[in-house]
Amino acid sequence: MCGIAGFASTRPDPGAARRLETMADVLAHRGPDGKGFYLQRDPAWPLEPRGDGAVPVFADPDWTVRDAPGSALLVGLANLRLAIIDLEHGRQPVFSEDRSIVAVFNGEIYNYRALQAELERDGHRLASGTDSEVLPHLYESVGIEGLLEKLDGMFAFAIWDGPGARLVLARDRLGEKPLYYRVTGDGIQFASELKGLLALPDVPRRLDPVSVAQYLVLESVPAPASIYQDIRQLEPASALVWHGQDGGRTTRRKYWSLPSRDAIEAMRAGRSDTAWLTELDTLLTETIGSRLTGDVPIGVLLSGGLDSSLIASVARRHVGDLPTFSVGFRERSFDESGPAHDVAAALDTRHHHLLVGMADIGPILSRIQLLLDEPLADGSLVPTWALAAWVRRSGVTVALSGDGGDETFGGYPTYLAHHLDPLWNHLPPWLSGALERCAGLLPASFDNISRDFVIKRTIAGIPHGGAVRHAIWMGGLAPREAVALLHPDVRPSLQDVALFARHLEHARSGHRWPESAQVLDFEHYLPNDLLVKVDRAAMASGLEVRAPLLAHRLVAFGMALPAHLKVTMTQTKVAIRRICASRLPASVVKRPKKGFGMPIALWLRDLDRATVDEWLAPPAGGQPLFDRQRVAAWLETHRKGREDNRKRLWPIVMFERWRRGPWGPR
Repeated sequence: MCGIAGFASTRPDPGAARRLETMADVLAHRGPDGKGFYLQRDPAWPLEPRGDGAVPVFADPDWTVRDAPGSALLVGLANLRLAIIDLEHGRQPVFSEDRSIVAVFNGEIYNYRALQAELERDGHRLASGTDSEVLPHLYESVGIEGLLEKLDGMFAFAIWDGPGARLVLARDRLGEKPLYYRVTGDGIQFASELKGLLALPDVPRRLDPVSVAQYLVLESVPAPASIYQDIRQLEPASALVWHGQDGGRTTRRKYWSLPSRDAIEAMRAGRSDTAWLTELDTLLTETIGSRLTGDVPIGVLLSGGLDSSLIASVARRHVGDLPTFSVGFRERSFDESGPAHDVAAALDTRHHHLLVGMADIGPILSRIQLLLDEPLADGSLVPTWALAAWVRRSGVTVALSGDGGDETFGGYPTYLAHHLDPLWNHLPPWLSGALERCAGLLPASFDNISRDFVIKRTIAGIPHGGAVRHAIWMGGLAPREAVALLHPDVRPSLQDVALFARHLEHARSGHRWPESAQVLDFEHYLPNDLLVKVDRAAMASGLEVRAPLLAHRLVAFGMALPAHLKVTMTQTKVAIRRICASRLPASVVKRPKKGFGMPIALWLRDLDRATVDEWLAPPAGGQPLFDRQRVAAWLETHRKGREDNRKRLWPIVMFERWRRGPWGPR
């Protein structure tokens, strides 16, 4: 697990070394164990010395300088290392034997030992035992397509192909590791986080109003966009190539996709339920076991839910003294300490439980504000951030999590609601409007996933089509609310449907229920929200989080499971519950899905008014982006207990905190 950054250009830049160091410095939290650099330039192009006349690139042993006569290209690569495998020799960048292929890498390749053996049989000489070193050698042997097909892991990497004068960027299949890039008139820049690009003084910070509106609805900024107009996200399962000898042309392709409806039906042919469950059990055991590799202490994030409990049960077979960690709240309906303690006791793990209260929210938000370079309104970012810092301080460097289990095996309550799509789609407008008015009469409760909250969110989505309805159920503001909230000076001239163009595209993929809902979550909610939250929160403290249930073979298998082994009319995650019945306490197996939330509604009501007003206010001298009267009215009815407006107010809180931070617009 690391941070990466770099650039390629056809233009001379005497300050290239300094720019590369600047990009690396702001990503230092991702790799506290070392940094490495590579710089290639035409020798006719000078390097700018520092004030003392020294050029650091030649003096620092972490630097590699490669002059390229006649190349007229400038290439810089940087890596910030979090040491996990081969602690002594695993420095980056990594090279092919003749050093013509160079790579920097963020993530983990779980099948690297098999790939190392394959390379050595083919005559390659490896300089270390790290997973990252397979990249340049595999690229040299089988090209980028063959390389990506062979990798089992989470990753974002950059490969400089010297002979081909190409910079290759790639991201893992499900989007566990991030990668941002910016294409300019004469080159390309990239970084693991947005701030790696924003640290450069010539990178503009022009807000994208469509991204702002999408953020308000989805609670995150969906790839391939970013919050800024000039910076893009590389989408999951994608590779981008910058062709240096072809005018800086870029090509992009998707190298993997979720199984199609036809592929799923072919996989289902002739299998009994017993065969499905037996194969799933074997696949789960193998996958979770493969994620326990490393030369550092490993633990499990144990929420008390089904997925993390299953992972802990398998990990416990491999790790004798397994540390497990959970986080809860002093507000009772949000605290998950009971189920987590039950699982830890049943598995005999060394369990640690962190409690977060209202007094902690301000300091945590202040730390988040310093590092978060794009707004994210997922409420569980706060406890995840606190938990990651606590786990790292305990001495654990790698933690396994249950992320991806709901998407892979059908765990969200929305899948039950989607089963009623034929009913929702035939409700006349007058009836859906009447239902919405009746729901508005329900008294507000600020408990976690309260009944009135569920009813109101469900009814709010009914007037929309299946894909948009799903986004509304999972997200923040309704589309019409988001557009109306934006200040007229910055309001984009778009219809509700424009906010969900890509959601609707995936809705036309032809999948049946529940696979249609799974596709939406895999393509949107998971990579744009959940995995962003986990990556930023964990890497802020130099903690690697691995999600075994997002192994691509397991995901494809979960998509293909018969519907009745995923979701019934009354139960979610059927297959996993059956597998866990003999491994975990019955209270955990039968426990309904409970989201990892935080008491936002209570805190917005109970914190002093001045604090909440300050959270919602734009930065001093900043352009007003939101309708202040509307925001004030939402807060007033929320504080009086007439409405639960957490989903309206919290996206604004997080946006304005981000705007006031070092990575907001200038």
